[in-house]
Amino acid sequence: MKTLQKFIFYTIILFLPVQLGKHFWPSWSYVSGLRIDYLSPTLYFTDVLIIILLVLWVFDIFIQVSKFSIFNFQFSIKQKKFKNLNIKNSFQISNFKLQIVLFLLVLLFGILFSKNPMAGFYGLLKLLEFVFLGFVAAKTIKTAQDFKILAFIFCMGVLFESGLAILQFVKQGSIGGIFYFFGERTFTSQTSGIANASLDGKLVLRPYATFPHPNVLAGYLIIAMTTIIFNFQSSIKIKKIYFFTSLLIGSIALLFTMSRVAIILWFLMVALFIKNYVIKNSFQIISAAILVFIGSIFMFFLSSRFFNISTMDEAIVRRIELANTAITMVKDHPVFGVGLYNFLPTLPYYQKNNTGSLFTLLQPVHNIFFLIVAETGLLGLGMFLWFLLRAVLSIKTRNNLPLNTCYILLTTILILGLFDHYFLTLQQGQILFAVVLSLCFSRNNKDLV
Repeated sequence: MKTLQKFIFYTIILFLPVQLGKHFWPSWSYVSGLRIDYLSPTLYFTDVLIIILLVLWVFDIFIQVSKFSIFNFQFSIKQKKFKNLNIKNSFQISNFKLQIVLFLLVLLFGILFSKNPMAGFYGLLKLLEFVFLGFVAAKTIKTAQDFKILAFIFCMGVLFESGLAILQFVKQGSIGGIFYFFGERTFTSQTSGIANASLDGKLVLRPYATFPHPNVLAGYLIIAMTTIIFNFQSSIKIKKIYFFTSLLIGSIALLFTMSRVAIILWFLMVALFIKNYVIKNSFQIISAAILVFIGSIFMFFLSSRFFNISTMDEAIVRRIELANTAITMVKDHPVFGVGLYNFLPTLPYYQKNNTGSLFTLLQPVHNIFFLIVAETGLLGLGMFLWFLLRAVLSIKTRNNLPLNTCYILLTTILILGLFDHYFLTLQQGQILFAVVLSLCFSRNNKDLV
């Protein structure tokens, strides 16, 4: 049973980028008469796998409990069997679990008084889903070998997504065909609302692969490639070639996304890797040199994307406007916020009051901390920061190594989260966040380097 659960978990990681799913459109998923993807209850392929994982987990618990004989509503068991099954540790309520329950109660209270309670309950259901996934991940990835399996699977995802992204960039549009069933959307550089970048005055399509936005693709690539690169030095030669190929193609695709923050972070990641490991191995020196050389060439052509930035750019103006709106929401709802998943349903009222315009930009604020405090209030933000502190302390107390992959991955997500919202609002980002946080709490994460 445990082996099957592991297989399902790693299958979830493999199919993480897939957008294949069934969208539902109840009345509460509309805002100002418009369908909102962020509010649409969606059954993704990865959701189906998580449900299967939950069924297996519940069945496993049932099997354990069924081993006990019940008489007068009490368990009658031998002390030896009690210790072997560790039932006491499984069912005792720790302070940590109690604090999580309190956090859920805070969310529930905010939802009950929100503008759109049904959206809030859907958000709470999704949160519980990813808490469960994180719990399974922490139980699954315990050793260095488990982490290498994770890196190996990420390699497959990086190769597939990067190859598709490069093809989309060359074609300046979607590829179609079988890729539709992996979640590729149909688009060209002329599609309304598509993400284009201006390079020397020319609009260029930023590739999506199977993700909902190039920035989400970039976030996936940097998390996956960071996991891969810090497993690079401990791999056999044939696996190193496999890892290097995924890193090379993934780096090219990452540059094509033109996601500024992710690209800068990846350059820093490569520099950190070179500083700590490359001097020990000639193959790694050559690999790092190739990555740096290719990156330098691409940066020459993408320089205008990074250096011609103005505070008057439409994207920056919109982000500032959304941030100001989030701050106003906090002022009006400081304790419990506007309610989980209620930033968008509440947004039209605030934007109309702030700008005097009926036009509303229906997007979440591009900062996970602003989004959390706007939706869950200062109480919710405080508990989220406490949870992050617990994660950092968990890494620190269980890992004596100077370079810890878990810490790097968590820091990467938090930095990316300062400039975007997808780790809290989109399926792929939510899974990534849940898995990375779970690695921090893995009991044997001292082996994960």
